[in-house]
Amino acid sequence: STVYRLDRNNPDTSAPTLKIVQSIETNGARDVAQFSIDSTPHLVFANWRGRSLDVYRLDQKNSANFVLVQTIDVGPATGVEVLRTNGAFYLAVSDSDTIASRVLLNAIQIYRFDSEKDSFKIFQNLASPGVQQLRHFSDGVEVYLIGVEVSEEDNMNARTRVYKLAGNTTRN
Repeated sequence: STVYRLDRNNPDTSAPTLKIVQSIETNGARDVAQFSIDSTPHLVFANWRGRSLDVYRLDQKNSANFVLVQTIDVGPATGVEVLRTNGAFYLAVSDSDTIASRVLLNAIQIYRFDSEKDSFKIFQNLASPGVQQLRHFSDGVEVYLIGVEVSEEDNMNARTRVYKLAGNTTRN
């Protein structure tokens, strides 16, 4: 995976251009999300082959590069979303399976940021057949997470589930 920076002061052209800043080794990354904690940019990669979530933080003091700060073992990751509510940060990761009919007990795993330990800790697992896509939205009060099931075997019966982040749990 490659991180680019928008260069607005390119002397060769009047239009802004993208410049490579850093290459980051991933292991079959299927999705990436960006967020900031205390004004420090972070990236999180959902790795399919690596079966991991890799969290990177921008090292603004030393190298101005992203450095790996946490690897979370998950299943074959297909998506990642960052949710924020009531000042707390959450990572939601979707896992998939090659067998469409099998219900995974941890198809959607939600991690909450622990500021004292400076890392994400498991918050909740949601059971579902394999989930290929995650998205979230807020109505200004509540935060919702959408999990889209996709199956190579039977897409006609795949479902979309909407969950609501409710205090200390997530409800379907």
